[in-house]
Amino acid sequence: MIAGLMAVLMTMSLAACGSSAGSSDASGTGSAATGDNSAAQAASGDKVTLSLCWWGNQTRNDVTKKAVDLYMEQNPNVEIKVEFTDWSGYWDKLSAMAAGGNLPDIIQMDYSYLQQYQQSGQLADLSQFIDSGVIDTSKIADSVIDSGSIDGTCYALSLGSNAPMMVYDKEIVEQAGVELPEQLTIEELYDIGQTIYEKTGVKTYYDGGINMMQIIARTQGSHLFDELAAGTKTASETHFANVDKFNKAESAISPDLLAEKNPDVVETKPIIDGTTWNDFSYSNQYISIANTAGRDLGITMYPTTSDATTQ
Repeated sequence: MIAGLMAVLMTMSLAACGSSAGSSDASGTGSAATGDNSAAQAASGDKVTLSLCWWGNQTRNDVTKKAVDLYMEQNPNVEIKVEFTDWSGYWDKLSAMAAGGNLPDIIQMDYSYLQQYQQSGQLADLSQFIDSGVIDTSKIADSVIDSGSIDGTCYALSLGSNAPMMVYDKEIVEQAGVELPEQLTIEELYDIGQTIYEKTGVKTYYDGGINMMQIIARTQGSHLFDELAAGTKTASETHFANVDKFNKAESAISPDLLAEKNPDVVETKPIIDGTTWNDFSYSNQYISIANTAGRDLGITMYPTTSDATTQ
């Protein structure tokens, strides 16, 4: 029973201190024994109520709900209350919960926010369950475990490994008579986008977010935050120059229309209704994007700079 309960924690990646199974105050200091208490209650057959939150599109929501319902069916003494929202509103909602001392017991977390919540004392130590064998990580690479660890203590378990990707509408690309290499340069993306727009009227989407900025830094053998710490701006200057170039191009989707479409939500991505021929996301979102679009979509790597020295 304990192993089954912790499997839920593993699937959802992260457990919080406090909330329904323990205590937490508004300052963010919670009971580190929350995981122990919940597991002990579940093992004894006592009634356990847990809260779970995640972000995602409707496909993820439906699948997660089915998994939760199945778990509760097999463990009738456990009730899991769920909340979900799309990515764009998730972090504001989670921040408000944290400020009020009401974080869910089980949280889907992004690595970029992990340290923030750990430093406020709001996350449970999962190492105790790994060390005892309750959570079996014997078939998980150490590098994956490390991605959820801070100073040698595991606070989160990865949902899986994926990679940034560009997806594209195969039919539109074929109609325009262009071929995409395995990895475009940013300049090639711009030029191909112009050709596609001239031939089909469909616009190009350029990722103006932090993923592209990080990739640009890495192509120069550096890292974004290393550059900022050193007081240099090469990657950010290159990135925003590219953003400005695409924003001004008739062949690319305008910032206003992009904001209206909201590419952070699968159902409203501009590629879904054919406004753009391409989109940027992560590889584990490919099936959801393709199914929602209802068209044959290809997948390729994020574009890189023409003078890249490293991948």
